[in-house]
Amino acid sequence: MKLIIAIVHPQSLPAVEAALNGDTATLLSVSQVVGSGREPGYTQTYRGRDFQVRRPKLRLEIAVSDTSVESVVQSVAQAAAGGDAAANNDGKIFVTDLHQCVNVRHGEGAITTVAM
Repeated sequence: MKLIIAIVHPQSLPAVEAALNGDTATLLSVSQVVGSGREPGYTQTYRGRDFQVRRPKLRLEIAVSDTSVESVVQSVAQAAAGGDAAANNDGKIFVTDLHQCVNVRHGEGAITTVAM
């Protein structure tokens, strides 16, 4: 299994979710994050002081089988770009190995390994 971590603009989420409906994505988690990369933040003034504001992004964590990694990465990349392949700062996609996925059942306290 692989874990795909995608950092995208918040407005891209509906398009990315729609693109993933056709793929074999097993798990999807969405988190709000801020950070810096090529796209700098912007400066705001508050009570006479300037401070740097980082642009909000979403971090998508998607668990997929080894065979569907390429199709999921392409689907996320195309959906996050909004159809404009030449656009800058649309985000990043990272692919890592996922050695184990553990399902914790509520009320039982038992941890079982889930085969995917």
